[in-house]
Amino acid sequence: MMTSVMTLTTDPVKKLRHSAQGSRTFAESKQVRIERAKSVEPNSKYNIQDGDDNYTESPDIAVITSRNDENVEPEKKMREATMFLTAARRISTPKVNRACTPIEVEDLTEEELDAYYFDEPEAEPNFSKFDVKKYYASMCEKDDLLPSTTFLRQIEKPTCDLSCLLMNEMDVRPIATTLVNNSKITELDLSENDLGSKGMHHIAEALRENVFITHVKLSRVGMDPTGVRYLQECLKCNKTLTHLDLSTNHLNAKSAVYIAKLIQENDFIVELVLRENDLDDEAGCKMAKSISSNLTLRRLDLSWNHIRGRGASEVVKAICENVELVDANLSWNGLGEEGSIAFGKYFMKNHTLRKLDLTNTRINFTHLGHILKGLKLNDTLETVKLTSNPFTTDGAIAILKCLELSSTSVLKNLHLEDTPVDDEFLDAYEELQSIRDIHVYHKEPNKKKITSILREKKLENYDPMLLLFELMRQENMRLIDLFRQFDKDGDSNITKQELKDGFLKFSLELSEEKLESLMNKLDLDENHNIDLHEMVYGRRQAAHVRHLASNDTVGRLSESMKHLQTLVEKSRKQKYDALIQNIETKQETKKKPMYRRESAASLSFEITGEGRKTLESIAPINIES
Repeated sequence: MMTSVMTLTTDPVKKLRHSAQGSRTFAESKQVRIERAKSVEPNSKYNIQDGDDNYTESPDIAVITSRNDENVEPEKKMREATMFLTAARRISTPKVNRACTPIEVEDLTEEELDAYYFDEPEAEPNFSKFDVKKYYASMCEKDDLLPSTTFLRQIEKPTCDLSCLLMNEMDVRPIATTLVNNSKITELDLSENDLGSKGMHHIAEALRENVFITHVKLSRVGMDPTGVRYLQECLKCNKTLTHLDLSTNHLNAKSAVYIAKLIQENDFIVELVLRENDLDDEAGCKMAKSISSNLTLRRLDLSWNHIRGRGASEVVKAICENVELVDANLSWNGLGEEGSIAFGKYFMKNHTLRKLDLTNTRINFTHLGHILKGLKLNDTLETVKLTSNPFTTDGAIAILKCLELSSTSVLKNLHLEDTPVDDEFLDAYEELQSIRDIHVYHKEPNKKKITSILREKKLENYDPMLLLFELMRQENMRLIDLFRQFDKDGDSNITKQELKDGFLKFSLELSEEKLESLMNKLDLDENHNIDLHEMVYGRRQAAHVRHLASNDTVGRLSESMKHLQTLVEKSRKQKYDALIQNIETKQETKKKPMYRRESAASLSFEITGEGRKTLESIAPINIES
């Protein structure tokens, strides 16, 4: 038996040297640690208290142990030596597991005793102490810029509104750098700032790295095709952005190439706003395929663009073929006939769309038939807006009749705010409400009787300028189209004779006095000609009178304007009836054999009901021709 006497000291340096001695055995080491635990607080049952970072001074304790080293296997000696050396390295900075409950130290095993003293995990670094405001200030100082107090106030809030701050590409650079690691902001608004392509590059790089921002608004930021390309490339990697607003940036067909790639390659954007841009029919054709194949887009806003013709047809087809789109806004685009035909052909196959906005899309009475063909067979649409379309009261009644006959339609809200209605419309509305739950938003009908003075009033009694632009409105013509109708020689000027001939083309004859009055009002430079700028001025004056009439609900002005509208409609109807009667008269004549030299104009033909509607929808033509 070997007997050894060992003295325990509180000096960390001596502890390290003492515990590293090779003569200490495993049992001795355990006994030393037990005595050390007792010396921390002798009067307690070895409970380790918080704050005991150093051992209390106590008299040297003699520890006598005995051990027969001859019976210990060599492998066990090696393991014990390794444990002793590990404990020696740790003994200079003793650690206490403060999560332990009061226990008897003598009852601990070797593994439990090591864990009790030395196995406390290291504290993880606290990244929440990172001062993002100081970081942003340092970035501004680096670029020699003044920090934005608006950004500093919102830097730790979920919504960050930086719109209308007149920032340029340099001002947005430190903001973009700060946004890379910002975890608080989820909605970012940078509208009404002059970012340009370089500024968009900084924002795109921030969105590439940031994984917290879900809503971004970049309206009116001076974005060009290069800026759209930066955004499209960064969104390949971004999987958190769901709402993107790129409105009012004059995006054109060149930008549409990258917008199409953005829609096709990103599978996380839910809402895309492209309103008030310069997207035309070419841009519509480029984006149509991507819109059709996208599987995540739920809301698409293409309002206030220049999509018409073939582009309108392709976009309508893509919207109808998309299997996820719920809300589509195509208002203030020239869908016209081609877009309406596409709706009639593909809309019945759509089973996801819930809301459709076709406000002011140049849908007249003839085009409305195609829309109703698809609307009647659709089984998901709940809200449709057809405000400010020139299909008149007859078109509004036709919509209600179509919904009454439909067995699949689930339409709940129909918007017809600017369409004139009458008692017949109200009767059809009441009948429809008795069948299904639907709400129609419409104008209040004019239930006042026309006074005897107005009843005797004719078209020639009205202001010729109001008559001119009321005719343009009912014919669903643009101002440039009306100007070209009157400008026969194409010299960009309208003479008095051309003005007279133009009214005759619409079957309206004005007296010399009225023509002279109209020339005086429109000929601002008094050169006896009316140019396009003067026509624009006249239209503004007429629009001002219409605005006053719309607010004058009880006065004579509104009543006069409505009477004028009725008279113009009656005149147009009489003209079309005369046209159809002339064609039917030719149809009754005996057909003559057509020779090679005979003019094709003498060939009689049969006019069908559909052809009759087509003739009613075309622009006025000269019956004599």
